[in-house]
Amino acid sequence: MGMCIESLESELGFQHPTTAQAYQQMALFLQEIGDTDAAAPLIRRAFVVLYIMFGADSALTQQVHEQLKLIETAVDSGLENVPVDELKARIEEIDM
Repeated sequence: MGMCIESLESELGFQHPTTAQAYQQMALFLQEIGDTDAAAPLIRRAFVVLYIMFGADSALTQQVHEQLKLIETAVDSGLENVPVDELKARIEEIDM
C-alpha cells in the first residue's frame, strides 16, 4: 500500500481527498496490527488534508480526528489533547 500512496501523491498531490483517504486507511491497518508508530504520521497527514479542505466541523475531519486521538494516545505524543483548531499547526510543526 505504500507504493499506492506514493502513486496517489504523485498523481493527485498531497492535498487531495483520495490521498487523505489512503493515508487514513493505511493508518487504520497499521493501528489494527499494532504498529501505531507507523500509523501516526499517516493519520496526521490525513487530518491536515481534511482540515484544510473541509474544515474542523466536517464529519470526515471529525472521524479522522477520533482515530488520530486513539493513535496519538498509543504513541504518547500528547497530540490527543490538543484542541482541534490548534491541531493542524501542531502537526505541521512536528511532521511537515
